[in-house]
Amino acid sequence: MTDVRVAYKFNNLMSVAEIDMTATIDFFFRLYWVDERFNMPELWDTMARDKPELILDGIELGNLIRDRANPLAIWMPNIYITNAKQIDFMAETIRLRPGGLMFWSRHAVATLQQSRFSKWLIYLQCAYI
Repeated sequence: MTDVRVAYKFNNLMSVAEIDMTATIDFFFRLYWVDERFNMPELWDTMARDKPELILDGIELGNLIRDRANPLAIWMPNIYITNAKQIDFMAETIRLRPGGLMFWSRHAVATLQQSRFSKWLIYLQCAYI
């Protein structure tokens, strides 16, 4: 079993359409997990001697993973955003870091549609008299 950590960075609330009950947001969606197959300290130490920036930056894997053959057979989680009416991915970064830490960041603009706003905290109201 793989534990996947999720981070979300909200950039901008671009629009709200009350009649359609939609909101368009600009955000970064980031995932972190460890793939033990790439936990090779000796290899990272050897590479860091020639390129010390690899320790901080990691190795960009985007082009390898987007290739249909996926020669590294890297596991990628499936992402599903509930109530997304439309989603446009602007940019993507996939990096392998020391210890087998995988980092996946996607910049997206999404239009979300909510059919039941009663679940949103914004609709919880209190009146103190």
